[in-house]
Amino acid sequence: MAPTRARLLLRDEVYHHLRDLIITGGLEPGMQLRDTEIANELGVSRTPVREALRRLEDEGLVEMVASRWTRVSPLDLTESERLYPIMWTLENLAISLTTLPIAPETLAQLHEANDRLREALMAHNSVAASQADADFHEVIARASGNDELLRLIRDLKNRVRRFEIFYFGSQVLAERSHEEHVSMIEALEAGDLNAAARISEQNWRGSLERLRSRTRSGARRPCRLPAE
Repeated sequence: MAPTRARLLLRDEVYHHLRDLIITGGLEPGMQLRDTEIANELGVSRTPVREALRRLEDEGLVEMVASRWTRVSPLDLTESERLYPIMWTLENLAISLTTLPIAPETLAQLHEANDRLREALMAHNSVAASQADADFHEVIARASGNDELLRLIRDLKNRVRRFEIFYFGSQVLAERSHEEHVSMIEALEAGDLNAAARISEQNWRGSLERLRSRTRSGARRPCRLPAE
């Protein structure tokens, strides 16, 4: 394998490893990230670590101040108020771009992801529930045939998943989410894109409202960062 290709693959592996730790809470909001320590732990050089951290910074998961510090981006509930409306707007665009009839393999992937969501909710497995939900919405985005739109939705969904897992576990993904997904699939099978988009927005709005409700009830809040 050519050295450049090998380096790119290694950078991607480091990126996915750190991204998943950030999303699932293995690296908590505000935690300092030192490229030397990460490189030693993963058994790689500092170069792919630095490249992965820059990519995570571009996606809003990491904050960097040159020559001072790098840390996992803190969580702020006001960010969720900005992210969720963007998510349902982009997903509605993806649905509007979907070609009918929906491919059988697409419908099968939606059913499979939603079945995993139901199982994870029943098992109170927040990480698995969040992943299954992300997989479901990625299938919706991929059906649009627009790779740029898919990339945007994927990146924003990663940021949303941090709220789902860190603040609320699987409880923000209520059984209602599974039922709304079933309704979306039925609308897509029937070729009713307008109904599918309406249910999609209802699904996102419901998740946001559950998030707000949990906050008002004094649910878990993220750790506070020390003064700089």
